[in-house]
Amino acid sequence: SKKLGGDVHFQLAKMYENGQFGDEPDLDSAFFHVQTAADAGSRQAHIVMAKLYSGVARDVLRDFKVDEDPDMAFNHWLEAAKAGDHPAMNMVAQYYEGLLSAPGVEVSWKSAVKWYQQLVDDHYNMDETEIDEEEEFEMHKILAKMAAMYETGGTGLSKSARKACELYNDAAAAAEEHMKAKLASKYYEKAAELDGEAEEEESTVSEMTSGSGLLDVMDDLSIGNSSAPGTPKASQQTSSGWSEAALINMIDKFVVVLKETSLAAGLGASGEEQEKLETFLHSYHDYKHAFDDMLLAEGLQTWALTCLDKVGSAVRDDLRQGHIRYVKAKAGNVKMAGVLKNDRGDPIGSLFVLNFSKEDAESFMESDPYAVAGLYDKVTLTEWDVEWNAMTVHAAADKAAEA
Repeated sequence: SKKLGGDVHFQLAKMYENGQFGDEPDLDSAFFHVQTAADAGSRQAHIVMAKLYSGVARDVLRDFKVDEDPDMAFNHWLEAAKAGDHPAMNMVAQYYEGLLSAPGVEVSWKSAVKWYQQLVDDHYNMDETEIDEEEEFEMHKILAKMAAMYETGGTGLSKSARKACELYNDAAAAAEEHMKAKLASKYYEKAAELDGEAEEEESTVSEMTSGSGLLDVMDDLSIGNSSAPGTPKASQQTSSGWSEAALINMIDKFVVVLKETSLAAGLGASGEEQEKLETFLHSYHDYKHAFDDMLLAEGLQTWALTCLDKVGSAVRDDLRQGHIRYVKAKAGNVKMAGVLKNDRGDPIGSLFVLNFSKEDAESFMESDPYAVAGLYDKVTLTEWDVEWNAMTVHAAADKAAEA
């Protein structure tokens, strides 16, 4: 078989390297046979080739030299991962997460989570003997890493507080198994914090699909009724009472959650409502493009606002809930917001991505409860020319419409 042929070539490579066919090692022949073994699907050969092109130590081709080639390394790691090698799965996930880089590999948290999850699933399906024999993985760290990616979302991965909450709970349980009580406690705290946010996400879906929700306010935007999107106006109040900016933000959340469900099962919609939702999702991404163009036309710019805390200030925790309420009230213009942390994981400031005029962006910063209380030591407002944005719902809307 092809696999057997690959194993034979791999053994020949080791024999040539050890000089068993002559007085001296024949490294060129060894390389040829490792390469041939990889072409035949040998997992071991793919791992050796991946390490060779990464410039790291290896058990075979120890002294053979080639120019480092990150793309070639990634391709061999990927083939080894597909063959079920756990360290290779971990390496591939790190490339997609952005911890390792190769010119031909685009960062994709969605793909990173896929490989981390495969590693976790395989690990927990192994018996204790197999686990002892394989490279030791700290599952709690991998689970927490996935949780953190779902917590913020990005590069193809939809934000999901519920999924992040579940993964932090799993990470805590895994940490407890390894007698890491302090770390487990930290993960449980994160899960509890996200549970409330998850309930809010789920409430958003309910709100969007009942009462003055999505099925009732879609007509406010004049989309879903024809192939052409409506004409957006950022400050205009819709008949449902939402400003269009706030409504767009709400629909964004809805689409992200909808992506994780089927239209029928997730919403329990009737046939007529089902058809209307599908039509809406097909046209929404066009409307969103028009809305973004409108923001520019109305003089709204994208700003990065960085606020660094005063050393030793103790007001952040006391004012956190008021700060969160303030930011959520500006949801139509606050595109992203989060806490900056140091190497120990302690908060050291806040970072925002805003759509405002410069005057309104400055006003937003000055009225933040943290700023009013004097928490910030240094504040920087920088215009951000967004040339590429992976955290868009356009692809999510397309995929949800096809579900």
